[in-house]
Amino acid sequence: MKTYSLDRIKAFIGDDQEMLNKLVKIFLENGPQILSLIHNSLVSKDYQTLTFQAHKLKTSIDHFNIKNLTSEIRLIEDYARNQTNLELLPSLIQNLEQELQVTMNELKIDFKTEL
Repeated sequence: MKTYSLDRIKAFIGDDQEMLNKLVKIFLENGPQILSLIHNSLVSKDYQTLTFQAHKLKTSIDHFNIKNLTSEIRLIEDYARNQTNLELLPSLIQNLEQELQVTMNELKIDFKTEL
């Protein structure tokens, strides 16, 4: 079973395969950059940047309907914004990185001929 679903994206773009390919490509390009910024923000305790980057990633997670991460990304964003439960952030972010890598690998395989 896939870790993502394209149903939400297709609800917006219909059957436009070219647009779908573009959105997947953007996600695959930006996802690792955002993850790196989230990780670096945690290390430097820059919770404002961490909140902003988590919010950006939340949008992609929602669009790609990555159910394993919908609640975790919200916790990360909330904890960073409110600077609460900070001791939980490292494990949440580590899991985010691992799960998102699985999804990105799936997308790379599923869209290899289209990208």
